[in-house]
Amino acid sequence: MSRQPISYIVDPKKLLAKKYAKLIDEVDDLRIPLQLIKESWFRGNSSIFALSGPGRWADLSGNYKKRKEKDLGFVYPILFRTGKLKSALTVEGDPNSVTRFPNKKTLEIGVDPENVVFQTLNNGSMKKNIPARQYILLGVEQVAPSALNKRVQIWTKILQDYVVKKSGDTLGKV
Repeated sequence: MSRQPISYIVDPKKLLAKKYAKLIDEVDDLRIPLQLIKESWFRGNSSIFALSGPGRWADLSGNYKKRKEKDLGFVYPILFRTGKLKSALTVEGDPNSVTRFPNKKTLEIGVDPENVVFQTLNNGSMKKNIPARQYILLGVEQVAPSALNKRVQIWTKILQDYVVKKSGDTLGKV
């Protein structure tokens, strides 16, 4: 008795191959989850500026507090003086806010580089008495509510959920 070799054709009509090709096309466009991340960005930044005290940052010096109260009428939040930076980080569409999708997989978000006053004064300052205070916070250094401490993890989950849903939707269809 002669043995015939056993062979299997897993996808004879190439249906699975077509589904994977479609999935790659669909997952290639991440603008939907990136839009959710963008909305989260502005909401989270609003919470940062809602602080009524120094948060986890080093507090302002006594003299500076007095001068700020006299000149501006308030001391806190620390990261607020004219409102230009706050608006750029909390209001989508603000002229100093940058939000764009240069392609289907990329979100650029932040502050227009022309708005450098705060960056110059507080990040790499030539003035020795001004401590660095990050205003774009993504992780455990966060001073806002604890949910914001996990921004990167939340944004990663948004992307993961989108890819899993897309793969289930695409591959589950017959």
